[in-house]
Amino acid sequence: MLDLANDPGTKQYSLNENYRNGSNILARAKKEIKKIGVLDDSIPMNRGGCVYEGPFNIDTLVDWIQNTGKWGEWAILCYTNKEKDYLRELLGDYDIETMTFNLRRKTKKQLDELMQTNKVKVITVWGAKGLGFPHVAVYGCNWLTRQGKHKEGCRVDYVAYTRAMDTLMIFT
Repeated sequence: MLDLANDPGTKQYSLNENYRNGSNILARAKKEIKKIGVLDDSIPMNRGGCVYEGPFNIDTLVDWIQNTGKWGEWAILCYTNKEKDYLRELLGDYDIETMTFNLRRKTKKQLDELMQTNKVKVITVWGAKGLGFPHVAVYGCNWLTRQGKHKEGCRVDYVAYTRAMDTLMIFT
């Protein structure tokens, strides 16, 4: 493979085009990973994307979810199972249907069926790895960063932020 890559007659293509995230969302994710000296040179292929960052307010979150009218397009990403349970309970108080799941125990067909349900997905950041959602809210301060694992915390935050396609809400 190295011989092929070093052959001047071989044409190479850069695979740095990002088709998932709006440009504003990707810019916020890049800002996070840059804190630890990692460069993301991907190019956003979609313009826009709304980024909201601020203190957690359940009324703000509920308004955003209800205004889209499509609960199934939302994922709320948490760092702990305790936070996940707390948010599901809060959203239930507003009659917003939620669900959670563990990717490791699902087939592709089962996952596809879960993703099509019109319920807000409340899952951990690790459970969302590889998935994408039109609207993502990230809840809580990353516990890795609080434990002094700043580099790993920035990487996990980057994964969380890049799950969003159109809307990214970062609640502190």
